[in-house]
Amino acid sequence: MSESDHGATVAAISGEQAPTTARTNTRILRRGIQVAIILIGTIFGVNLLLTSSFGTALFSPSVKDTPTYDRLLDPKVGFLFPLPSVDVNGRALPHSNRTVVVIAGECTSCSLQAIDPREATPMPGDLYLFVYQMPVIKIPDWRKQLTGNVRVLADGDRSLLDKANAIFQPRFLLLDQANRILNLSPSMASTPDYVRIKPRRK
Repeated sequence: MSESDHGATVAAISGEQAPTTARTNTRILRRGIQVAIILIGTIFGVNLLLTSSFGTALFSPSVKDTPTYDRLLDPKVGFLFPLPSVDVNGRALPHSNRTVVVIAGECTSCSLQAIDPREATPMPGDLYLFVYQMPVIKIPDWRKQLTGNVRVLADGDRSLLDKANAIFQPRFLLLDQANRILNLSPSMASTPDYVRIKPRRK
């Protein structure tokens, strides 16, 4: 084969390969665009789901797990409210004409800002019981300074909180001599008149 014939053959082959390569590159480019569109659509769809009310309820533990207050679950007036016989310091609870039970949540700075047992001033014959939903060992040592008619109870298993339906804290119950409920503070109400607490410490 002459040199000119060889060059013509190479040119012909190159001419055939060029469209094939172009078509291949076009298919790759088209496929890449399709994948990018799918990814963008997926991301947009997930974002739309997460920002919707359904997505919030599905993926947000704070919304999903937060209990709501149901007034029908409140204990009734006259209901015998169970109390332990001793406080967190192992001292027997004194006899009283009335008992004010304060379901106070956890013993943190926030709950103490709302109501502090050290600032309670019971009326003669009243007993104040501050109930904290935590183990005894986690309640600060100031509990040992409380004497007389102001005491602290530990409710680590939340049994008293559940019986009082205390979805919000603090919640107040007024009991008679036999620990029967005389009054139960309504949801998110101010401190009842029968609770005497000095202004909180600065």
